[in-house]
Amino acid sequence: MGKVNFTPNERVNQMAGFSWPAGDVIPHYWRQTIVDPSKARNGKTGKPEWLAMLILSHIVYKYMPYEEARYVGDEHIIDYRMKFDRRHEFYQTSYRELAALFNETKDRVKAALAVLEELGVVKRILTTESYHGQTLNNCLNIDIDIDRLKQLTFPVPAEGSAAGVGSESDPTYGEKRTQVGPVSGPPYGEIPAPLPPDLPPRTLRKTYENKNPNPEEAGDPLPLGADGFGSGSIEDEKPPTIIPVMEGLEDSEEFKAAWDAVPASKRTARSKRAALGAWADAVQERGIDGSLISEGYTSYSDIRREEGCEERYIAALSTWISPSQPMEGLTLESLVEARRRADEVHRAEEEARASATAEDAAEEREERFVRKLIATDEEARRLHALAFPDTPSRRITDRLEHLRAWSAYLAEKRDHASSEGAA
Repeated sequence: MGKVNFTPNERVNQMAGFSWPAGDVIPHYWRQTIVDPSKARNGKTGKPEWLAMLILSHIVYKYMPYEEARYVGDEHIIDYRMKFDRRHEFYQTSYRELAALFNETKDRVKAALAVLEELGVVKRILTTESYHGQTLNNCLNIDIDIDRLKQLTFPVPAEGSAAGVGSESDPTYGEKRTQVGPVSGPPYGEIPAPLPPDLPPRTLRKTYENKNPNPEEAGDPLPLGADGFGSGSIEDEKPPTIIPVMEGLEDSEEFKAAWDAVPASKRTARSKRAALGAWADAVQERGIDGSLISEGYTSYSDIRREEGCEERYIAALSTWISPSQPMEGLTLESLVEARRRADEVHRAEEEARASATAEDAAEEREERFVRKLIATDEEARRLHALAFPDTPSRRITDRLEHLRAWSAYLAEKRDHASSEGAA
């Protein structure tokens, strides 16, 4: 094979030798490996988690590179291309994007990702990104463990067990333990050329709490490795975890004040759950201050009531935070923009005050230096008296000459004092 140009992403390069069809594909063995053990019945391992399978197949497809072949002279070159932004170490998405992609709710998407984390095949990482000068907090990145993916996709039965899932006697599906990749490509799971230089170590913005601190007691059939990722024994297991969503939000004073402003006819349990979810998304994913949401919705409700608007036409809290269509009255986006402009004006005023303070301090230092120089230097007193006499000369040229002489002498002494201070 000719020259191969790899991507700057190590995980994408590992997937280059992974024989996988195009698009989102669910292998047959995931029905036995991606399951909920608590729902096991009739001797089966558990109920398949179909949404988790769909999301994992989408993540695998995003990490799978595509090839571009070209010729440079007589040299055959294969370029591996990434499906996501090459500047990112991990596939970056959001709960809202995944929910829209699979026509599901964000809560179900989060629960499915939690299942995949418990299996050790993916890990959620939150980072802070900057786009066009705007800071975005809690951006969702999804890491994938290739070795764990192979274990779930091509499981191998224990020694001495009967032929079953993934065994060499299985004539229908799955990879054989001696199987290799396509004839024209590299062996399965291997790269025939050295990988690019190691990427810089990533810094996790948040640590993840352990959802199941006692996996041995829970009977976890898929233990993780010492690094909290991949395969290993129970002794060195560190299972991945999930982040609690806005703990204590319902009891916070800010949320209570906003909820009290909701029309009485719309204060249902379902509406409250929707409001909590929209509030959490606004704070975590959009980086909006909770106090701004509370004050904004309260003002919106008061203004609409003062205008004589019927309560049924006043938007609920969740609708006001995340409207699906243009709204009348005060909106959250307008408040965010007003807050941004106010912050810019305040920052400009602070910078102007700091600059003026610095100029005043410089002028005061200059005056002290001149007074000290005149008091201790006879030549300085003479030149200063000529430059600023009690009765100025009528000849402009004489006055300018005396001013130039005083300025030159003052600059010379200032430079001398600066050099001595530096020494």
